[in-house]
Amino acid sequence: MTVAAGQKARAVVNLGCGVLAGLALIFPFLWPTVFIALAPLFVATVATNRTRRQAFALGCAWGAGLMGVSLSFIFAMLPLDWLGVGVPLVGDVAAAGLWLVLTSILAAPVGLFAVFLWYLREARGGVLACILPIAWVLLELARAS
Repeated sequence: MTVAAGQKARAVVNLGCGVLAGLALIFPFLWPTVFIALAPLFVATVATNRTRRQAFALGCAWGAGLMGVSLSFIFAMLPLDWLGVGVPLVGDVAAAGLWLVLTSILAAPVGLFAVFLWYLREARGGVLACILPIAWVLLELARAS
């Protein structure tokens, strides 16, 4: 497998794991799967042969899966005739465009988290266990504001 194909496969796995984490937000009985879903993000990010850009891309893929599922309510608003959009295709394109833009923007904090993790990949496990949850919460606060 070539390097580019391996990177794409890792991105697809991270996207799928982000979707799994997003489903756990909708279906609370799935919450234990989030711990499993985070593992590929951590493993792919701390690999020694990974660059910062690759770590960011993998983090964004995971975040896109998480946020894409979380923002799926946008499609529940269709058709947009209640908003005065009379042509269904226009409403569909508008909803899909809004979903895509918001998913892309809101996935960036997970990409930044992956870069932060990339910088800390040489740290001891105890240090990571203390710092990473704080970093995750701070990036969630940044996403919320």
